Amino acid sequence: MVQNIAIVGLNRSQAYEVGKLLAEELDMHFFDCLELFEFDNIPRTFPMMLEEFGEKYYREKEKGMLKYASGFNECIINLECGFADNKSNFETVKENCLLVYLHIPASKIKKKIEKAKYNTEQEKKFFDVSIETVNARIKALKEGADILVTALNGSALKLCSDILRGIKAYYNVQ
Repeated sequence: MVQNIAIVGLNRSQAYEVGKLLAEELDMHFFDCLELFEFDNIPRTFPMMLEEFGEKYYREKEKGMLKYASGFNECIINLECGFADNKSNFETVKENCLLVYLHIPASKIKKKIEKAKYNTEQEKKFFDVSIETVNARIKALKEGADILVTALNGSALKLCSDILRGIKAYYNVQ
């Protein structure tokens, strides 16, 4: 039924937790884009990688990770929503994955971002984007998603259940 699934949520939407649960439930491989720098065998945390190499490096690794993960069958890829800014990456996801978007309104995201604690200035800059950027990402993700799940006030388990229902509906399975 399902080949690959990309889980995307704006900052603090529980996409990582939901992706892990979904991978376990569907017995699929799980890849997290914020851990993709480990593919270079660089023993660095995400904030350290950003500090040393910057966002451009991360986006290049993200592109490579998308190609790598899409070569698998039956994998779940947890993506950071900034991939939607890159048309080529967005198309790669759409060609190779069922795109699930965990939607939270921009106003709620901004409040969560303002409360977030970051380890470095680079990490803060990476995640703390303008409301215009957040709105543009939301628009692109809402338009491009195969399955849209509202992630407001839901536990990761509930969101996983909502996604499973969405997958069944998408594939028209009873």
